[in-house]
Amino acid sequence: MYDVQPIVRAAKSPHIGIFWVYRGRLIALGTPLDKVVAHGGVQNVEAGHYEVWPQIQRRYPALRRKEYYEVPRGRILYDGGRGEFWLFAPQSLQRRRPTIDRIIRRYGLPPAKVRLKSDLHYEPPGDDLWNDDE
Repeated sequence: MYDVQPIVRAAKSPHIGIFWVYRGRLIALGTPLDKVVAHGGVQNVEAGHYEVWPQIQRRYPALRRKEYYEVPRGRILYDGGRGEFWLFAPQSLQRRRPTIDRIIRRYGLPPAKVRLKSDLHYEPPGDDLWNDDE
């Protein structure tokens, strides 16, 4: 139905996709890079966290009472012009290098070509970054 499949062990070739990290467990969904068409030089999966969340909840019962945005999540895409993989993740995950390294391995990415990116979209709503009072 969606253009991503579970990635349960280290991929042998680069993949892009979406993920969550729940209580130390990496829930990774992706597609091999060579199967994704570039748009404007960037390769990205069409699947979004919101759309696949019901499938994730069925597979992981502990998540049934949570919304997709309440669990740290991220996305990996590829910028063909720069030859870089962009790993979008909340700042809380970016500070946990072993978790980032596990994501890079699971998606079969060359570490030297991965750039960590921040975007408010991936920050949990309770985070101070959402405070508009300033």
